[in-house]
Amino acid sequence: MTLSKFRPLSTLIALHVRCSQEHDRYKAFKKRKSLLDLQISKNRKSLFKCDGAKPICGPCLRHPKDDECEYADSPRRSRTKQLEDQVARLEARLRDLEQPELPSPILLHNPYEDPAQALTHAHGLPTLSPSTSDPPWTSTSSPYSSVLSPLVDTPPGAPDSSGRRTESPHYSSDEPAPHIARTFIEIFFRYAPELGFFLHTSSLYNSATLALPLGHVKRPCSSVLTVIYLWGCHLSERSAEYQAWGDQRHLLNIALKHAALGLTSDHPERYMQTIQAEVLLSYYFLRIGNLLEARQHAGGALSLSLGCGLHRIRSEQMHAPTILSATSIGDEASMVTLPPPVTTIEEGERIDGFWQVVILCKHLAVALDAPSEVCGPLEAPGFQIDTPWPLDKKQYEHHVLPPLSTSTVNAFLRQANQVDVSASLLALTAQAAILLQQVTFFSGQWNAGRNTQNFPNTYQILNRLVVQIGHNLPSLHSSKSPSVFFVHAQVFAATIKLNEVAASSEFRARRDCVVAAHTMIHWAFSLLKDSTCTNPITGTLLMIAIRALIDEILRLRSSHALLEDSKDFTEEGIDATIRVGFQLLYFFSPESPFMRYQLTNIQASYHSLQN
Repeated sequence: MTLSKFRPLSTLIALHVRCSQEHDRYKAFKKRKSLLDLQISKNRKSLFKCDGAKPICGPCLRHPKDDECEYADSPRRSRTKQLEDQVARLEARLRDLEQPELPSPILLHNPYEDPAQALTHAHGLPTLSPSTSDPPWTSTSSPYSSVLSPLVDTPPGAPDSSGRRTESPHYSSDEPAPHIARTFIEIFFRYAPELGFFLHTSSLYNSATLALPLGHVKRPCSSVLTVIYLWGCHLSERSAEYQAWGDQRHLLNIALKHAALGLTSDHPERYMQTIQAEVLLSYYFLRIGNLLEARQHAGGALSLSLGCGLHRIRSEQMHAPTILSATSIGDEASMVTLPPPVTTIEEGERIDGFWQVVILCKHLAVALDAPSEVCGPLEAPGFQIDTPWPLDKKQYEHHVLPPLSTSTVNAFLRQANQVDVSASLLALTAQAAILLQQVTFFSGQWNAGRNTQNFPNTYQILNRLVVQIGHNLPSLHSSKSPSVFFVHAQVFAATIKLNEVAASSEFRARRDCVVAAHTMIHWAFSLLKDSTCTNPITGTLLMIAIRALIDEILRLRSSHALLEDSKDFTEEGIDATIRVGFQLLYFFSPESPFMRYQLTNIQASYHSLQN
């Protein structure tokens, strides 16, 4: 190698200086870029900083996004908190798998310990005795006044005094601690009439609070009890103690597990109580917006009801006992049928249970199905319901049962019998639900141009039924009960759906629509504005009323003809009523995504009026 191939020292020094200068310029550029990015980030942060406005903050209102606003002072768990909790659980599970030599946090129980002692040892609390006083949910004290502790393990699957295992599988934490469970039950029973509950309330409460393992034959079937815990936890979300009560998703998984296994147990009340569990699960999923699951559990409740022959209770016709299953002992086989009721209360539960299932199916048809479609076993040609209309629970307690009946629904729709003035509230609710579904189907058929030749006759029959039921309802002025309002709201909705087909051409039909919508919304605001829970179908009924008022604004703008010389019938008065309806839907929307979805849809129709 020759010296000519080496560069002079001066050249190397010059290159080094040049490289140093380039490096300094690059560092200066990078620093300026970092400062610029920081300034941009600060500007963006100041531009999109949450101003704390509710229900939607200013930046989200200017730049809409899919995720909801999350507030630090909200009693509900935010999406971020839920994800953090899920990550923590997964990390804990990974640690257990990677380091099996460390002690497990799961506590085992003695399977041979006495159940009552096991409960006492596990919870560190005295044994609870059945309540003999008035139900505690009737008191005016707050259900959240007690200081509650987190969920603790219970020993399900322990043998009872006869040595027979209970129905519950060997899982821990399937039931909250006794004082928490009692609170959940009390919260649930405050709103049970709005959620399709048909079992005898005091009997179920007293048996549910016994200090016995979950699934014991002296307690309610685990399928219904775990769903009651789920509802109690769900209805307590607005309380400050909600975080201490455990994960609602955990309770949902437990409820679904026990509902699926409800019929496999040997509990004597497993059939009716599993039907009750399916009804409560359907309303729960409808409330949280899982519509497919709501249909699934409603279908399960209906299948069980028909399979048990509940549509033929006290029928005038002779029917063979419904076969539930076949069993074999050795070489002999036998058929299992639903045992006859022992008391009038038990038979009343079966009657009430069937009609609660009918109400649920009719509500789902109105809320979710296309108006021009009717599907399901209840509408199948030739299907007949013989079960009589239900009575009040107090009548069952006094050994009173309804008379024998046949073709109950068909006779009601044909007006073969006059509507009973002394009908129970549950009977009126069932009749109103059936009528609302029939009117919705009739309106959908008319709008689709089907069966127009029978329109006058069908309209007269349905209108007469709507008027008769409306006259037989208890007055809202004297009985300010959410349950009574709910029946009225169904009749108001039926009036709107029936008259909207002729509202554009007939003054009387137009007036009936607007008056029914006004009345429903204002009574709903008066009775429900302070309520934590209402029947999930209430959002659909309010939607019907708000749409009727939006249609009336369009008619006013096209014809300029007022219905009456009253500010309530002007565009400003109708607009004010619509906003009241929005307030109600907004009030229930945080805990009911289904109502939130309905609110979004109806607001889009309303905002189109402003354009």
